[in-house]
Amino acid sequence: MTRKEITAFVGWCCVLNVTLLLISSVALLFEPSWIRSVFALAYTTGDMRALHSELLHIDQKEIGMFYVNVLTQYKLLIVVFNIVPYCALKLMRRT
Repeated sequence: MTRKEITAFVGWCCVLNVTLLLISSVALLFEPSWIRSVFALAYTTGDMRALHSELLHIDQKEIGMFYVNVLTQYKLLIVVFNIVPYCALKLMRRT
């Protein structure tokens, strides 16, 4: 692969990962009824926090902080493995 192809690949990885991060953040922030209805298929109450609390063996009071931690770690991984390499490849192309 050429440097141009690798740059394009990493750029699209950035776009996809940031989009997924934004969708996840908005979904957890607003927790719309359609998300609850999707989880209702697998869980009788349809309460996403109760489902995750039960699956992960975390107290329901701590599940909000768990969501924040997961999204923070995902954001850090996006920066380290997608955005920084993309910027480095772009800078290398200019030289």
